[in-house]
Amino acid sequence: MSAPPATRRVAFEGQAGAHSESVGLALFANEPSLRAGLPVETVGYETFDKLFEAVAQGQAQFGILPLENSITGTFYKVLDLLHQHSLHIVGETIRHEQHSLVAMPGVTMEQITEIRSHPFAIEQCRTFLSSLGKHVAIGQALDTAASAAEIKAKNLTFTAAIADARAAELYGLSVLQRGIEDDPNNVTRYVLVAREPVIPQRHTDPRTTLSVGLKNQTGAFFKALSVFALREINICKIESRPSPRSIRLAKPWEYILYIDVDGSIADPPISNALRHLQELAIVRVLGSYPRFQHQAAQQSSPIYGIGM
Repeated sequence: MSAPPATRRVAFEGQAGAHSESVGLALFANEPSLRAGLPVETVGYETFDKLFEAVAQGQAQFGILPLENSITGTFYKVLDLLHQHSLHIVGETIRHEQHSLVAMPGVTMEQITEIRSHPFAIEQCRTFLSSLGKHVAIGQALDTAASAAEIKAKNLTFTAAIADARAAELYGLSVLQRGIEDDPNNVTRYVLVAREPVIPQRHTDPRTTLSVGLKNQTGAFFKALSVFALREINICKIESRPSPRSIRLAKPWEYILYIDVDGSIADPPISNALRHLQELAIVRVLGSYPRFQHQAAQQSSPIYGIGM
């Protein structure tokens, strides 16, 4: 029998200073039930695929993942991995997003000739970047923290990065400007995944996420949605994705629906709707989980951002 873990290991995509790491640390700091009395250790992975593998193999108890941004939309890679793997969503949190421009100490804005960051961070700061003029090149990086770390490691005095201000602290950089994102109300939805599912209680404002494989038949979509409407269950999100080739008998132009509904699978209307839906489609519950954003929304500082 293996010994119980000495820490709560939380996996994130990227390296130290990534936005996802900050969000994970804040979530576990605010939710004692997640810590279970243990210290929290964060572990970075190069890709979302490796993060999923690490949690599935027990190298980490949890994984924190960005799922949806209010400006750039869904993180489709994460959505597809949730369907392909057997991990469960066990929690959700929402964080406001704040981006900073960071560079080597002593460097001024006038000296910057290149700015690097993750593509999503670049997209969320387009107005600021376009104001800098054509003499500033924009380059993509694997994640925001990696772009900051590279500046320090290579002493890139004419390069800046779009990153979390915390990354600047970790790597000894200076913040040239804070809040460079286009929309100050920009938020990202994160999900927490684990090997075992949870059954959330009603007071935790639960949400249930499903993947639904429908046959390409007349009225199939209408019938699938009707199982929720008939029971007055609110559908808060619907998204379709091409059916992954790893699914048995998948054919081109067949799609998987991802549906978020308010409520827990412990609620009779939800459980009855799922039984009804299983008569019409291939259904998988990706998670039924509490939403922690109420506690997060009460915090005024620090402000955390997207999950790269």
